[in-house]
Amino acid sequence: MAIMYLIVITTVTCLLLLSYKLDRTTSSLKYTIPLTAGMISLGVVIISYFYGGLTGMGIGVVNFAIFIGSIISIIIISVSEIIRSKERSTTKTVNAIPIAISPRLSYKQKVLSFNSAPAF
Repeated sequence: MAIMYLIVITTVTCLLLLSYKLDRTTSSLKYTIPLTAGMISLGVVIISYFYGGLTGMGIGVVNFAIFIGSIISIIIISVSEIIRSKERSTTKTVNAIPIAISPRLSYKQKVLSFNSAPAF
């Protein structure tokens, strides 16, 4: 059982690092690599079922762990992309609010000008 955990953790780590490196160059590959690894491992699990015996069962268990690792990495990549997009939209919204910062305005005038800005 510990070997399965090790395989899953290694798979997730490798796929996340590979997706992170590929995100810098080609953003579409960050989803494609873990999805491809998951489909290949699922195919090997199905083939190992027909192979039979303890060897087939061992191959199936290892590839099932790789499949679980690829699914976990896809989930982590998707959640991190959602968080990044929300941070980008929040940053754009905050930068779009006109705040009058002038030494001539009092604190109350600054607060009123901040509160009167249109909401996005």
